[in-house]
Formats: sequence, structure tokens, C-alpha cells
Amino acid sequence: YKIFSNILFKRLQSFADKAVGNYQCGFRPQRSTIDQIHTLRQILEKTKEFNIRTFHLFIDFKAAYDSIKRD
Repeated sequence: YKIFSNILFKRLQSFADKAVGNYQCGFRPQRSTIDQIHTLRQILEKTKEFNIRTFHLFIDFKAAYDSIKRD
């Protein structure tokens, strides 16, 4: 089971990397949500510097996936 899973994972990984895109950083190799925070800070600093009005929306997708209840 583990060998089959590992082979399948390696074959699907390159496809998944192309399909997801660079905007997704959480739970991806060599990427971090810290990268997203840095990008957002840069946007906020530049828009403030040039007095540009911006709007930001944050979405928490935690409820999109069922969680295991551990009773």
C-alpha cells in the first residue's frame, strides 16, 4: 500500500504543481504562508505610499474539509 501510494504521489505531484498555481503557498514544498504575508505587506506599504485605496478579503477554507472528531 505504501509503495503504491508513493508511486502515485510522485506521478501526480508535477501535475498538481501546475494546476494549483503560484498563489497557493500553504502545504507546498519550498513555499510558506509567510510568503503570502510578505506579499500582502508589500502591497499595503506601496498603496499607502501612493495613497491608493485598496480592499482586501480573507477567506478561511477550514470548513471546506471535514475534520475528524476525536471523542
